Amino acid sequence: MDTSKTKKLNKQCYKVTKSNEIIQYTRNTMTYQQQMIIAYIISHINPTEDDLFKCFEFDVKDFCNICGTSIHNSTYIRKTLKELYDQPSIEIKINGCYVMFRWIEYCKIDMNTGVITVR
Repeated sequence: MDTSKTKKLNKQCYKVTKSNEIIQYTRNTMTYQQQMIIAYIISHINPTEDDLFKCFEFDVKDFCNICGTSIHNSTYIRKTLKELYDQPSIEIKINGCYVMFRWIEYCKIDMNTGVITVR
C-alpha cells in the first residue's frame, strides 16, 4: 500500500449530504450499522481534495464511541465491514449520469493496534 496516499483521520468531520437515490438504496439494502460505517468514513473525506480514492485510517475505539457500539464487539464490526466489502457494485442515476461504485474497495483491520484502513 502506498503510504503517501494514506491519511490519518483527524477529529474534524465534514458535513455529509446524500442524494435521494443513495438514501433509497441504503435504506433498502444496508443495515443500520453498515450505514453508520459508510457515513463515518464519508464524513472524513475532505471535499476540496482531488484524490478521493485514497486510504483512510480510523481507530476502532473512536468509531465505537461515535456510533454507540461496544468496543468489545470487534467481531461484529469486522463482519459488517466484510459485508460492505462483499456487496456487489452499485449503479445509481444522478443528474442524468449513471454512476457505478463499491462502498469499500480495500479493508484492513489491525487487531493489534485497533486501526481500520479502508479505501
